[in-house]
Amino acid sequence: AVEQALLSPPLTKAVLENLAGVAKEPGIDGATIRDLLRAHRAALEPQVYESSMRTLVMDAITTISEILTCGDVAPWTLILAQIGIEHPAALHSHIWQLREWLSEGLANLVNADILAFQSCRVLSDVLPSWAEQAELSDRKELA
Repeated sequence: AVEQALLSPPLTKAVLENLAGVAKEPGIDGATIRDLLRAHRAALEPQVYESSMRTLVMDAITTISEILTCGDVAPWTLILAQIGIEHPAALHSHIWQLREWLSEGLANLVNADILAFQSCRVLSDVLPSWAEQAELSDRKELA
């Protein structure tokens, strides 16, 4: 029921903001967000779920970029980290953005530690499936 209230399609930025609001609540951790994502996956057709995860990722990355210098990125990065665990393919096309968040140019930001930690975490979850997908694509091209 909570999943339906928070993540009902079509996913909009308001839906993501509601999910970020949940992530900010005391006692809410990554496992809670993952449980919501799993319930969301169970309630949808696979292609609809994949599309919704890509939408969440795009909106979260956009929001982080917008609030990077003046806002709290923790709930947004927590959401990205949990999507990276549950559906790493949704982040494949954003690996370069995650890598950029590790750059020294961001070291002076208030959110630099959180951003670097969560970026490393997401990359460690996403890169294995990204490399596997790239290898499969290369094999298909050779065949």
